[in-house]
Order: sequence, then structure tokens, then C-alpha cells
Amino acid sequence: MPKKNIATNGRISLASILFRSVFVSAVFFIFYFFLILWPAITIQHDLNTAKKNISQKYFSLIKIKTTISNLTKLNPESELFYGKNRLLVENIKQTITGGVQSEKAVLPEKKGFSFGLTEQKTFLYSTFPEIWDDLNKKNTSILVKEQPIIENLTSFNNVLDIVFTYNPKQELEDISVWNRYDELIAKIQSGRERMEDVKKNLEQHSISKKRKDQLLESISDFDKQMQNVSFFARQKSRVSFLNALNNVQNSYNTVKKSSYIAELSLIRSKDSIEIITRHTNLILEYKFWLEKIDELQKKTL
Repeated sequence: MPKKNIATNGRISLASILFRSVFVSAVFFIFYFFLILWPAITIQHDLNTAKKNISQKYFSLIKIKTTISNLTKLNPESELFYGKNRLLVENIKQTITGGVQSEKAVLPEKKGFSFGLTEQKTFLYSTFPEIWDDLNKKNTSILVKEQPIIENLTSFNNVLDIVFTYNPKQELEDISVWNRYDELIAKIQSGRERMEDVKKNLEQHSISKKRKDQLLESISDFDKQMQNVSFFARQKSRVSFLNALNNVQNSYNTVKKSSYIAELSLIRSKDSIEIITRHTNLILEYKFWLEKIDELQKKTL
């Protein structure tokens, strides 16, 4: 009988030890979870929120800069030029408008008490709100100042529309010189009038004097070539007429190139370069803080 009691007591003692071990482990885990693990998870979540806020602004600015860069690399002699140009300008306009009108970001808020992670908490709940406010003011200021530049580019599409939707050689070659003479002369006059419309539209844009004079000179040369075509049409000299048509096309290619260069002068003016430089500097500033957040996230793991 005593031996049975000893065995029973032994089992009770073992069970008691196991219970205490589980209880202590559970208490330890609860304290560990709420004081160390959960705060670390919360900090990671808040760092991700801060990173998301900065990333949205960062990639929006990069998109604008990249699109402006692509705008300067188009080939005005390509048949796809006008469509690409119009699309790029519209993309820039929409991105800038969206950035100015974007909703206010939700910033991380400090939640409860926790041990450790002092650097991360100081950044999230003290430093970040201050730098975010500063970055946001810079971002809005830059986008607002870029809006008039893009509006000018959009408006300048009226000039490009006149120039790049016209192919003088093709239009005049489609007409038989001898059988449709009156129609040919009318088409020549219509082409010359298109260039007068370009001149009128130029007065509405503040492009550089150098680029405006260059475009006007190319239009003047084109007009002379069109007069030559008209002259040889009246003379009914087909060979001379076709040679003059080639000169018209070469001259008109210069008009297209000059129109494109005039457009680019809108984003290469002194004021535009200054604001684009600020734009680039802000991208670098956003990048710095994104790298800082990455560093803090690694330390939190």
C-alpha cells in the first residue's frame, strides 16, 4: 500500500511539474507576445505604411520625369510621332493632376507601451510626421508649378495637330496635274493657309524667340517651295513639278522638326529647368527616406 501511494504521489508531482512548466511557458509567451513580438509586428506594419506613402509620391515623380524624358527622344519624321507625342503629354498631365488632387495619407500612430525598438518608434512617431509634412509641401509646390508647363504643352498640340496631320507631297501627288488643275491649285493654296494657321497659333505660346524664328523661317521656306509647285503646275511641266514636290516634302520635314524643337523649348526654358531640377532633387530625397525605412525594417526583424 505505501508503494502505491508513492507511485500515485510521483504521478501527481510529475503532473504538477508539467502544469507549472506549461503555465510558466504560457505566461512567458503572453508577456513575450504582447511586449516584444506584437510591438515588432506593429512596427513593421507602420513602417510598411510609411513606405507605401513615400513610394506613391516617389514613383509618381519618377513617372513624370521618365515621360518628359521620353518626350524629348521622339523622332518627328516617324509616322507614329504625333500619336506618341500627344499620348505622352496627356500622361504627364494626368499624373500631375492626380498628384495635386491625391487624398491625404494616413500616418502611423503610436499604439500602447512596448520594450525596445526605440530607433524605429522615434522615426515613426516623431521624425516621420515632420518629414512627411515637409515632403508633401515640396511635392505639391512642384506639381502646381509644373501644371502651367504641361498646359502649354497640351495647348501646343494645336500647332502639332496642324503640322503632323498634313502630308503635302502625298496630297498633291494624288491629283492629276493636267486633268484636275483647278483642284490642284486649290490644294496648294490650302497647304499654304495651314501654315498661316500655325503662325497664328504660335503667337499664343511663350516659346523661345530662337525656336520661334527657326520655325517661322522653315514655314517661309515651305511657302516658297509651294509657290514653285504652283508655278510648274501652271507651266504643265510634269518633271519639274515632281522635282518641286520632292523639295516641298524636304522643306516640310524641316517644318515638322522645327515644330518639335519649338515644343521642347517649353520644357527647356530657364523656369522649366529650375522646377524640373527641384523635381529631381525631391525624387532623391524620397529615395533617401525609402532606404532609411528599409534599414529600420531589417533591424526590426
